[in-house]
Amino acid sequence: MFNRSKTINDRVIINMLANAIAACNALSAAATFAANGDLKRLYKDFHQDMLAAVDTLVTYATDQGWIKPFASPDEQLQLALEHADEVVGVPV
Repeated sequence: MFNRSKTINDRVIINMLANAIAACNALSAAATFAANGDLKRLYKDFHQDMLAAVDTLVTYATDQGWIKPFASPDEQLQLALEHADEVVGVPV
């Protein structure tokens, strides 16, 4: 049997954030183009829920120092490259 970890690590949380952002984009498009009023309302409600999830995950990631929304563009790019190095394993 495989020994699977029951903990959520940093990479899982960042993956959750990326997926939540993608879901927000998809739900926004779906709500925009839905012809049925009930379906449009349903998509909008789901979109609001996903926006709340994204907000929570962005706040957590900011508190952890993984993202720095108020840093200069150069600092943000450097941070992104450092995180890419950690994920890919190729020195920058």
